Amino acid sequence: MPKIHLQKILLLSISVVGIITVFLPWVHTAAGSVIGIKTGGYQCWVVIAALIAIIILCLQGSTQLPLTSMYKYIIGGLFAITTLLGIYKVLNVVGIGLILLQICGIGALTALLNTKTKTDTNTKELT
Repeated sequence: MPKIHLQKILLLSISVVGIITVFLPWVHTAAGSVIGIKTGGYQCWVVIAALIAIIILCLQGSTQLPLTSMYKYIIGGLFAITTLLGIYKVLNVVGIGLILLQICGIGALTALLNTKTKTDTNTKELT
């Protein structure tokens, strides 16, 4: 089995957990809980599409190398979108699925910022 870079393992794991959160309760009401996918609206579908895109981007190229800077920016933007959509829903009543989605977004952004690529460490400043 090929080795996968730690950065990609973290992002893949966070993306899978993020997809699972769509099927957990997002909103609690007096009548009961409503799972994310049934809250009505496009947010859940955008979250699922963004997280699947992140999984695909993580599997592009060599899995042994960290993400390139371009992929970092794209994935960071996709996680930012999922996090902002989650915050939009948080303004209502919060459920466990939505809380986990927020944790996934914050965790992914942290993983992107705290892992360096070879190009990040070997870049020479232009003078």
